[in-house]
Amino acid sequence: MSNELHNELPRLSAADSSKLLKRALRAAFKGIKFSVRLSTGTGYGNVHVSWTEGPTGDEVRAISEPFRGEGFDGMTDSTTYRDAIVEIDGQPHRSGLGLVLLHRNGYVA
Repeated sequence: MSNELHNELPRLSAADSSKLLKRALRAAFKGIKFSVRLSTGTGYGNVHVSWTEGPTGDEVRAISEPFRGEGFDGMTDSTTYRDAIVEIDGQPHRSGLGLVLLHRNGYVA
């Protein structure tokens, strides 16, 4: 999708994006309890996803990756940005999330 078309897409709030992410995780992994928490302050827009059993980090990452709008480049010590397009009722929207940080059983996944 070109940047011009991408910028015309409606942008979801971070709160709405995190709710959709939690809904997608629950649908993909029935019976698994997920905690999806937004960061506050300067980290607002980043989300922490935690769970204790069931899927691996890679399996959860496959569901959460479309919601991630930012990354970090350690070589240049800078934030990177990417298109994060999610669908709601078949309509594309821009995710309002930055980093999506995964934690399984208290460890970074």
